[in-house]
Amino acid sequence: MENTPNPKDKPFLREEGGENAPSVSGVSPSGRLASVDDILNDELILQVLAADEDQGPAADPETPEPADRVPAPPVPEDPQPEKNGFFQKHKTLILCLIPVLVLLLAAGTFGIVSYNRLTRDDGLILPNVEFAGISIGGMTKEQVYSAVKPVSDALQTQSMTVDLEGTKITLSPALTGAFLNVDRLYEDAYSYGRTGSPWDYYQTKKAAQNTLRRLSLYDYLSLNTDAIREELENAASQMSSQFHESTVSLEGTRPALDIENLDEDAPGQVLVITIGTPGFQIDTAEIYEKILTAYGSGTYTVEAQRRQIQPKAIDPEELYRQYAVSPIDAKADPVTDEVIPEVYGYDFDLNIAKQLLSQAKPGQTVEIPFRYVTPSVLSITLREALFADVLAQVQTYQSSNFNRCTNLRLACEAINGIVLNPGDVFSFNGTVGERTEEKGYLPALAYVGGQSADDIGGGICQVASTLYYACLHADLEIVERWCHMYPSDYVPYGMDATVYWGYLDYQFRNNTGHPLRIDASYESDGYVTITLRGVDDKTTYVEMEYVITAYIDPKEVYQTFTKENAGDHYDGEILQQPLSGLCVTTYRCRYDKQTNQLISREYEDSSRYDAHDKIIVKIEEPTTEPTTEPTTEPTTESTWPTEETTTEPPIEVPSVPETTADA
Repeated sequence: MENTPNPKDKPFLREEGGENAPSVSGVSPSGRLASVDDILNDELILQVLAADEDQGPAADPETPEPADRVPAPPVPEDPQPEKNGFFQKHKTLILCLIPVLVLLLAAGTFGIVSYNRLTRDDGLILPNVEFAGISIGGMTKEQVYSAVKPVSDALQTQSMTVDLEGTKITLSPALTGAFLNVDRLYEDAYSYGRTGSPWDYYQTKKAAQNTLRRLSLYDYLSLNTDAIREELENAASQMSSQFHESTVSLEGTRPALDIENLDEDAPGQVLVITIGTPGFQIDTAEIYEKILTAYGSGTYTVEAQRRQIQPKAIDPEELYRQYAVSPIDAKADPVTDEVIPEVYGYDFDLNIAKQLLSQAKPGQTVEIPFRYVTPSVLSITLREALFADVLAQVQTYQSSNFNRCTNLRLACEAINGIVLNPGDVFSFNGTVGERTEEKGYLPALAYVGGQSADDIGGGICQVASTLYYACLHADLEIVERWCHMYPSDYVPYGMDATVYWGYLDYQFRNNTGHPLRIDASYESDGYVTITLRGVDDKTTYVEMEYVITAYIDPKEVYQTFTKENAGDHYDGEILQQPLSGLCVTTYRCRYDKQTNQLISREYEDSSRYDAHDKIIVKIEEPTTEPTTEPTTEPTTESTWPTEETTTEPPIEVPSVPETTADA
């Protein structure tokens, strides 16, 4: 009993050297880390021993205790440490953390060792590096020098040969000065991957296992470039044929072309053209690039060819556009009516030039003489027959009214003598200008906003309508035209034209191909006469037709008066007789001058004229505010079942002013 060990006296340990004996660090003597089961078994043994201690020593079965033995008095126990200390309370957790800490320490040590091993620089070029087809990856400096020595020796011992269409050009090493800079080659190869941190070096080295890096021989090759190019130029000059470009020159002095100074006997100019000759040239720059490529591939023979050069082709049409001068026809001055003289042209015969150039041989010179070109319209002819023909003449009548007649006379004077060259556009407003009192225009009856009133320049629409009617008969191009609000009595339906300053204009274009002059006058007997003069070279003449497509019925309206303000008016008095409105379509008909047969009938324009309402006086008892305005009702428009076509003047209608203001 006395030899029984007490667990409280010292820790329980397994047999030293035994299989399960743990060490202080948690590693068994055999080197194996203590497992969780080992730790749990140790904990169980400690618990059993603690229980035995509490129960006391076990009775010896062979030595029975005497029955009459009196128990000894209790011996006071020495003070024992508290069973629930920190170690006893947390020993399970502590025993579990010990192997974890051991594992972490081992892993850290392993990581440091592995990082140092991976990032350690072995002093060799990274793998998969190639130079001129030679693998230098994983080599030392001495190994690189040995590997590229054949390339370096070949550059300094072998000549480069250029085969130029069978002619050999030999470039010796002494001439080329070919030299391989192996030191710089090794420095570039070795520095690959070593520019960053050790970890960057490891990553580049790892990637290099599957990535090929090629170093070009061109980057480390030294050549005597000037000597090589000079040798190539010398050979090229001996093997190239002479080349000449085509040339063009204009010899002589251009003569005066205006009619006053024209001298047709004066010597003219000559266009001298020399056809170029082809040649062969050698592109030395291209051969030099081939030499570099040959060095890079380890070959020392280059094949090259001469390049044929053709002279620039001569385009006779381009020469004509460059040197030819077009003639200028004589024309009439639109301001002075004077004839502006013609200017002769100056060119060469394009067809002959094409023929001569197509037959010319290389090196041959062709001379092409210049000539005068006569204009289509000469001043002498223009003066004799410029305005000899009357293209159209129209006369319209206006009853005597001093103010209105004054306005007509001023408008005729404004357009009289105007000359239009071919293509010119005439504008009535642009020519007559604004009608003002300063110019002498007087108030006359006109329609403004549908109401009759005196307006400065009233009545001049008759001049515009007369001119429009004349232009139709002269077969001119109409650019802008507007009809009146009500039919005019001085021209047929659809043949009138109204103007209003700043808004409505009348315009036409001279499309005859010859100068055109407008002669306009107002006679004291009340007639406006418009004559268009020019050159009549047409085979047709024009007659105008109009078709009434609809009538617009007038309505009855009353103008009311009271007995106090009726004046001389009486109830039922008719102030204005009714007149139907019209919708009219006009056609331009062309007839053959010889046979009077109809050649064409073309739509010209459409016009709509409002109806004149019947205005009746109505006398009413006085009111606080007498009404003098006529009552209005919507007009009705009725369409005729058939067309009514006529070339005669319309039925006489009451003389009423124009729709829009005549000013």
